[in-house]
Amino acid sequence: MEENKSTEIINKYDLIILGYWVENSKANSLAIDFLKTVRNKNIALYGTAGTDINHPYIKSVITKTESIIDDSNKLLGHFICQGEIAEEVVANFEILVNAQPENKMLAGLLNIFKQQLPLSKGHPDKLDIQKAKEYFDKLFNSLK
Repeated sequence: MEENKSTEIINKYDLIILGYWVENSKANSLAIDFLKTVRNKNIALYGTAGTDINHPYIKSVITKTESIIDDSNKLLGHFICQGEIAEEVVANFEILVNAQPENKMLAGLLNIFKQQLPLSKGHPDKLDIQKAKEYFDKLFNSLK
């Protein structure tokens, strides 16, 4: 979508709800590019990450994603739940780690992904979806 057409559409709304998946330790690039264009809006975010949502990595994902939001906006909420790690992600990280063995951050992420891969299967599941529904019901009721 062209940026001015996107901006024209965005300007019609007071509340923007943006969903994303985690990519490079923050919201995926398409979501980030969109967030960078939003001004003077109420924003709510929801995301999926292959890692257990209680893992410390998730806090950094949330912080990095929220840091993209322009100060003219008001962040109303941010829901994140576990998603399923694609096996291709692990394979790609193994290639990266082999190409850059000195990069401890990549090696650490690969380790996390390998640990979390079996636990991520089937997510988001019914419970994740129910928690998202409850989260956004509460958020919407607070806006009334």
